[in-house]
Amino acid sequence: MEARNGIPLRSVSADPLSREQHAASPEHHSHAEPNLDETPPYEASQEEVLPPYEDADNSPVRIRSTPLHRNFYIIVPTALYSALVIYSWVTFCLLTRLDGFFEGSVNTRVHQFKAARYTQSIASVATIPVISTVCAWAAAVYVQNQRDAYSLRLRQVITLADRSWMDPLLWYRLLFYPKGLKRYGSSFLVLAVFIHIIGAITYPIQSLFLSTRQVNIQPSDSQYSEANQMVKSISGMFESPGTADTILTLRRELQSAGLDAHSSQFWTSGDDTWFAELSNDFTTGLHSGQLIPRVNVTAEYQNLTGTSTFPSNCNETEGWFYSSYYYPGENYNTTLEVCLTVNTSQTPWQDIDSRQDFTEELYVNASTPSIYQEELGAFKITMKTTAGAFELPNFENNQTAGPLLNDSPPCLSKPCSKYTASGSPYDPPLTGPLTTIAIALFGPGSYADIAQTALNSRAIYDEIGWKGVLDRDAYNNLYPLQSLGLKSPVMVGPFFIWLTLLTHFNNSTTLSPIFTQAGFLAIKAMFDTYPTIDESQNILISYSNSTLQQITLPSMSIGGLIVGSVLLGLYMVPLLCLALYAVYSHPWTNTLDAFTMLRMGAALGQKDLPLLIGNSMRKIQALDNLPGVVRDISGPDDKIRQMALGIEGGAPLQVSKRYLAYPGNNDTLMAVR
Repeated sequence: MEARNGIPLRSVSADPLSREQHAASPEHHSHAEPNLDETPPYEASQEEVLPPYEDADNSPVRIRSTPLHRNFYIIVPTALYSALVIYSWVTFCLLTRLDGFFEGSVNTRVHQFKAARYTQSIASVATIPVISTVCAWAAAVYVQNQRDAYSLRLRQVITLADRSWMDPLLWYRLLFYPKGLKRYGSSFLVLAVFIHIIGAITYPIQSLFLSTRQVNIQPSDSQYSEANQMVKSISGMFESPGTADTILTLRRELQSAGLDAHSSQFWTSGDDTWFAELSNDFTTGLHSGQLIPRVNVTAEYQNLTGTSTFPSNCNETEGWFYSSYYYPGENYNTTLEVCLTVNTSQTPWQDIDSRQDFTEELYVNASTPSIYQEELGAFKITMKTTAGAFELPNFENNQTAGPLLNDSPPCLSKPCSKYTASGSPYDPPLTGPLTTIAIALFGPGSYADIAQTALNSRAIYDEIGWKGVLDRDAYNNLYPLQSLGLKSPVMVGPFFIWLTLLTHFNNSTTLSPIFTQAGFLAIKAMFDTYPTIDESQNILISYSNSTLQQITLPSMSIGGLIVGSVLLGLYMVPLLCLALYAVYSHPWTNTLDAFTMLRMGAALGQKDLPLLIGNSMRKIQALDNLPGVVRDISGPDDKIRQMALGIEGGAPLQVSKRYLAYPGNNDTLMAVR
């Protein structure tokens, strides 16, 4: 019987059922033994055969039909997978930003990190299977929801059914084959390929940014304790009158300190070295943001030759430090001149604890008309001083001293001291390190000063009494700066040896580090000897001395966090949208599986797709011409509707209608025809 549009409805819907009934008849199984292991054949009675749509008999018959249903199954694996991905990544991000913890958080953080690593491992393995499954379900809805029968050709539907979005050969065909995108591609296929590629590369890229670090944590059974330490501030020193203690202390240090003197207060980070009042192994523990002053000095030696000469007007310039000494002797009459081109009546320091820089210059000229004049010379020392603040090591900065801060607070103490020059004129100002060195080496009472009466080395052993003992002791004792590395080229007499050590060109390469070391000792002497009248000008440092333990936590830069999050969003957002798209639609089949394609092939029949050898599917032109969309071919008044593959004039499947169904897939309906 012909139905509307000349389409044989019985050939579309009833033939399969008729063949099932025919296969189940006794004539075809009269000599066959029953097989209990197989699924029993469908037993259809005459009344179960699909009736023609134009039935004169109005008697009620039972037919198999069902409306289009939603299927929420795909939401379960998608939700589980999303929970694993989000939990692991969010946990990594949170633990990465945490640097220090207090009591009770040790086991919690360790367990969170382990759980995040395990869940990420599971998620990375399940990524491609989950994405492919979701795409397969969404593809069935996509194929169904086309505007007409030829919106998708059969080859495009087969490409989706084969899950070719994971096939690199198909990617090559899409990009490089003539009309490859038109023959195989669809918007859904492009989206699926994109999601699979991003999903495949996300976790390897995340692993490049994700590393581990050691974090110190106070265990739960540890007694937390806190202590305070007072340190001096540079601004606080302006409140104290100047004393000679700094110069006298440095004078002793320059004679006996040695190369490694007070190294515990010399901090080093890379190529940068500075002095700080606290020991270089000091840590504030769980307290971060603790700032103290630091001072760095760098000395540069320059031999005075050519255009570089000793200043001619030094003794006439007000405020400059100038010393001139004459040393008579049997073999040498030596003259020593020292000029410091700094106004010593004013301090080079600023009344702040933030960054400040200043430079000092010292000229030394030693000459003799004797035969030893080649052993003496003139030189210039330029010393640059940089002071400021830095953050002490703590658990937040991985126990590493911070760099010099260019924008630290002007004063680290509270309240800030405000120095005024209203003090006594007899109180010397706060001197710079090179000024302190110059006065200690060449000022009143220095070795250079008292050496004007030094004895000839041939006569000191003939003296008796205290004078002979003291002179011989001075002759055999260390000379200033000798303990810091000066090397003697000659051995003539006690003072001449020292002066030769200081000015001889053989020591030109060693004087820069020697004076740099002397500059650090000068800074230390300043911090050690300058009293603080008002303790409120001191800096209060808080630190913890609790027993801590180390645990391993993730480490990731801000850039890595952003890249990893973007990659996750690029494939997780489309994946969730496809899952919801599949769940909230009413497809005629859940997925484009083998059974779905078998039914579509049966609908086409031997005429369009005969059972022939077809190893090269891309050469079968019929697949580019046949439609691949299932349509509704029922009449407007049919209560039980039928579907067919690619019928022109067919309508989209309707959610509110019932369609013919296979046995076991139907909702029973008693319809009257």
